Amino acid sequence: VRVPRNQKVIDDYVYIDVCDGSIVIPITEDGNIVLLRQYKYAANDSFLVLPVGLNDKVNETPEDVARRELQEETGYVTKKPITFLGEVFPLPNNITQKTSVYLAEGCYKSGAINLDDGEELEAVLFPLSELESLIFSHAITESLSLAAILLAGNVLKKYAR
Repeated sequence: VRVPRNQKVIDDYVYIDVCDGSIVIPITEDGNIVLLRQYKYAANDSFLVLPVGLNDKVNETPEDVARRELQEETGYVTKKPITFLGEVFPLPNNITQKTSVYLAEGCYKSGAINLDDGEELEAVLFPLSELESLIFSHAITESLSLAAILLAGNVLKKYAR
């Protein structure tokens, strides 16, 4: 790897090339947020997270990924347009991945989930009024979910009343 500032070469620099992904903040018709309680192997623990997935299919847009992961991981869908909120880079020093953040409002349960091999998760609903306490009580600690919630902050405030 060549450092742009001084053009020095770092021989033992390691990074992982990962395809881009999308994360979605699902809000139900009655104002709940849909989170996942998901086991994460590297941490050997379960986390409260938002649905997220990789753009690993041909001709799929970041919005397509968000909608697909919403349905596959939670069983929820929305007929409304979903809102693009921005992009985050989960670990830009070591991973090439960029993650697009979407808000899906008016979500409703449509059917069964369709998990990938190795996924262990369950969808759980929380009133949006509890979201801040979930964050500050450290119930939500996964970085992508926290970044997505931060990007959606002003939009989510209208539900938390």
